[in-house]
Order: sequence, then C-alpha cells, then structure tokens
Amino acid sequence: MHVVTGDRTALGSSPSQRSSSEAKGPSGALPVTASRFKEWPFTVSAGILKCEGGAVTFEPPGGPRYAVNGTAKDAGYPAITPIWADDKSLGSGVKIDISEVLNKGLSLC
Repeated sequence: MHVVTGDRTALGSSPSQRSSSEAKGPSGALPVTASRFKEWPFTVSAGILKCEGGAVTFEPPGGPRYAVNGTAKDAGYPAITPIWADDKSLGSGVKIDISEVLNKGLSLC
C-alpha cells in the first residue's frame, strides 16, 4: 500500500522552481494529488504515477496499478476506465482529458 503526502508544489513550474519534495521515488515513481494538476481526470484524489519503459501507470491507494497509455495497456495493466472521471460539462461517457497526467508520467521515463 502506498501513502501519498500532500505536496503543494505546482507541477507546471520549471525544474528550478520545484522543491526537492517533488523528487522521483524509486523506479521513476511520483506521488501525485488532484491539487497538483490543472484538471484532475480521476475519481480518486491521489496516487502514484510511474513510468517504466514508456509504460505510464497510475496506482491509487489500495491499487490496482492502471494503464494510463497504450504502452502500459499492452504490457498487461488494466484499463484506467474504472477511475477515469466523466467530463460533466460534455455529458455522460465523455472523459476528462488525461493528457496532463500522461505527459507528467512520460517525463518520469
């Protein structure tokens, strides 16, 4: 089980503006929270973002580890659909843009 702390550092800031608390964890892992992104695409408020060999995954507290991109899905991780939030402004079934989380995940590779 992963414990996520409440780091308030903005992810959009340049590397020189980020605090050392945003340092990568083991194997390119980064604890993330909804407050760190412009638009949070998940129904859970926090988790661990990882990238291994181009496979970006997100693991909420208690798991499982979900695929954020096709590379991770091809590697056998389950689809992120169960925790991917609907965009209420566009109607049921249309999901919130996940690209900001994906791009941050790819930066961990």
